Amino acid sequence: MFLSKPTLPLGILLMLLTRPVQALELSSRQSGKITEVVGQVLSQSHLRQKFLDNELSEIFFDNYIDALDLNHQIFLQADIDEFQERYRAQLDDFTLGILNQKRVPNAAPAFEIFERFKERLVERRAMIEELLEAEYVFNVPDQIQVKRSEEPWPTTAEEAKELWRLRIKYDLLQGKIGDEELTKVKERIAKRYDRLVRDYQSLEPDEILQIYLTSLASAYDPHSDYMSPTTAEDFYIKNV
Repeated sequence: MFLSKPTLPLGILLMLLTRPVQALELSSRQSGKITEVVGQVLSQSHLRQKFLDNELSEIFFDNYIDALDLNHQIFLQADIDEFQERYRAQLDDFTLGILNQKRVPNAAPAFEIFERFKERLVERRAMIEELLEAEYVFNVPDQIQVKRSEEPWPTTAEEAKELWRLRIKYDLLQGKIGDEELTKVKERIAKRYDRLVRDYQSLEPDEILQIYLTSLASAYDPHSDYMSPTTAEDFYIKNV
């Protein structure tokens, strides 16, 4: 379901079109079809009245990457370069099924990028485990950019580890300033990232597709979201 404050009837239309697909039964064909329907409805019915083209594809791609890794600390730059070359200006073609003569819509980029994200996330968690065992000296100056959405991704695993060393040191220092025991701070940090990995690994296909299609809807309007049928049903139950 597509939700935008100024276009609620459009949201109802999307719910009716996608509702028969249950959360655990999404095949690649069904995912592609849902993606195509959302792309077509946005192109034809959204207030912007703009066809899904390369320009919107690039915004769509950037939104999806940011939805997964806003702080630019999970992916490597090589991952981003690879996906940019393959998908950034082509997501419109994948979405509308104009990659070949059969005109088969395809949501594969959503799942391929997400799988790489999970792979890198597990790698970062292993780094964090190692870094939590390290000794830190807090009277030695270090600099950290906490908000990194405008910063480049690390180019190597070593660069990623240094970013995370600074992040862990920052978190430990915050605990130290608050008079929290260092052991307790480390336990809290470990649990936080364990939970993060677990949450992403437990996402079902329709939930991944929801992140992806919200990124598409936001390319048209930052206040627009796509809701999976399950999420939409919960939303309407809570708001009736």
